[in-house]
Order: sequence, then C-alpha cells, then structure tokens
Amino acid sequence: MNLPTVKQLRYFVALAEEQHFGRAAAVSFISQSAFSTAISDLETLLGTHLVDRTNRKVTITATGQTIATQARLCLRDLEGHIRFYQYMNLPTVKQLRYFVALAEEQHFGRAAAASFISQSAFSTAISDLETLLGTHLVDRTNRKVTITATGQAIATQARLCLRDLEGLVETAQGQREPLGGELRLGVIPTIAPFVLPKVLPKLRRTYPKLRLFLTEDQTERLHNKLLDGDLDVVLLALPYDLPSTELLPLYKDRFFLACRQNTKLVDPQNYRYYRLDSGSVLLLEDGHCLRDHALDACKIRSTEKLSRFSASSLLTLVEMVDADLGITYLPEMAEGSALIQNTRVRMYPLGARSYRTIGLAWRKGSARTEEFQLLGDFLRSHR
Repeated sequence: MNLPTVKQLRYFVALAEEQHFGRAAAVSFISQSAFSTAISDLETLLGTHLVDRTNRKVTITATGQTIATQARLCLRDLEGHIRFYQYMNLPTVKQLRYFVALAEEQHFGRAAAASFISQSAFSTAISDLETLLGTHLVDRTNRKVTITATGQAIATQARLCLRDLEGLVETAQGQREPLGGELRLGVIPTIAPFVLPKVLPKLRRTYPKLRLFLTEDQTERLHNKLLDGDLDVVLLALPYDLPSTELLPLYKDRFFLACRQNTKLVDPQNYRYYRLDSGSVLLLEDGHCLRDHALDACKIRSTEKLSRFSASSLLTLVEMVDADLGITYLPEMAEGSALIQNTRVRMYPLGARSYRTIGLAWRKGSARTEEFQLLGDFLRSHR
C-alpha cells in the first residue's frame, strides 16, 4: 500500500488550518506552486477529492476534514513516538518501513530484498535514520544483526505509526467507489486453489477498477499480517481465534472422506471411524487449520488412528492417499478440482455436521467494513 509522506501530511494539515494556499505554503516554507503540487499528489495517492478550489476561497471537503483530523493524529503520534518536537525533522515513511523490515528479517540483505532496494541503499537509509534520531538502533557484525533495546522500542513505535498512516489511507478509500481501488487479500492454502480460480475472473469483470493483491499463507501468519496492516482482509476457515478482528461467516464447507479407489483401508459405503486401523488417518502437519478443523468436525477423538506421518501441503496429502498410504478428510470444495483429477482418489460425503465455515476477517473498526461485506456477499453468491 502506498502511503502519504510526512511532508504531504504536514502540508495538508497546514492547508486545513489556513484555508488558503498562499498562507499554507508560507508557513510550510515552500513555494505556492510546489505546495499545490504536493496537495494534488496527495489527492491522487488517496484517490479522493480533499479540496474544492476557487479563485478566492479554499474549502476542505467532508472527506478532507476527516483526513486532516487523522493526519494530525498521525503526526502527533509520530512526533510523540520518535520523541521529536513539532517543527523538527521527522523520519520518512520509507525509513520507518525499512527499519521495520530490518527488525523482522534480522538481516540487511533479506530486509533490503523485501524492501525492493539495493543493500547499499538500504544500509545508508538505516544509518541516516540513526543519525536523524541521534541513537544507535542496530549492532552490526559480519555474521549477525542485533537490534538494540532502543531499536526494538523504535521498531514497535514505527509499526504503530505505519498502522496510523494505513488507517488514514483506508478512510480515504472508504469514501470512494467500493471495490474500486487497491485491496490486499490474504487466503489460506486450503481455500485458495479451489475458490480463487472460479471467483477471480467474475470479480474482475464485475469490479474492473479493483486492483487485487493476493497473499497465501497459514492462518496465524495471515492474522499477524492483518493486524500489522500488511493485509486488508483475509479469506479463511472458521472457527479460529482471531483477536481484534471482525468476522463475516459466508458458507459451510462440508468434509468428505477421501481414499484411494478400491482401497482395503476403509469401506467408504460403511465408514465408521472406530473401524479404521491404527495409524491409517493422514492429515496436514501442525499449523494448518484444516488439520484442527478435520479433527473436530469429523469427531476424531483417538489419536491412535492418526498416522505418524503428516503432509506439508494438500498436494502432498493427496499424493499420499493416492499411494494408498492412508485415508484423509478433504473439504467439499476440493471435489472435482485439479487436485483430485488424474488420481485414483475418491471422495465420499460425511454427515451434515462435519464441516468448516468459510469466512472473511478484517481489523476491528476498519473504515472499509461495508466494502468487505460487499466482497463477502460476492464470494457467497459466486462460490
């Protein structure tokens, strides 16, 4: 997500206070033409109209007034977190992003790669940030990067600052056409290959202005990215403990028994869990919510039935079943999919109570709640 610069926020707050381009430019110590360009660039970035201009008067739009209020809070938080006074130099948004990346990766090369810049430029940016803040953030050795205690505190505060800025952008996006801009969607790997190929072409045709960026990962990591502001909304399976989020259940996805055709391990027409041999049930490894949902929904109480082997992906799981190494439980959405085609794996429905719930999750209090609900309605009707 592209974020406004600190200068852009300061300029717009000045304009909201002065209600005049000339005076706002003067108090910002730049020319009026450069000031006007910066405000126009901010409107373009946010995709919304902030100012009504006439020859004699400047009127801040309703959206602009909301953005100005949030901009003041962002600047106040930034100045408070980084312990700078109002008119002193503040770190740039890029510097904050780079340092957060370094704190997460603990490695200059990986952090630079994740930030899409060269390692030398990245290192210079971190050094400039240390100079600006007047403190030591990183201990560097040939083999290791250690974030100092001060650096760890600054990294935490930087994440909060970036989240404030992303909230400001969310507010602006919430004022424009729903599903008409950037949307960062996280999807778990036990949903993505079945739902996305069907729904994405229809979604793009219905909302041609939508710019969709996808991230596939396990639920816990997607939840962390959501709370850190790296994602806007997540498509996942419920139930799952997701603090600080709002949830929208969409539909039930029943579990099916999956086994190789003509296997001796189970009689699918007379399936009873207690009749299974010990170690015959194959599941995904820990960390995949499908494992926990299968255990719960399929009423698997005795661990002696579980194989000591587990699969790292659905593809591996299906290959193991196709080799008749065991049986497993797959979601209904996998039936007839490319995952099952060209295998000897067959799927048989279980009881109506054996299911997981597909749903959406987003940050509690998001300004884009109505947009996410619209997305949920679309996914539900085009499943």
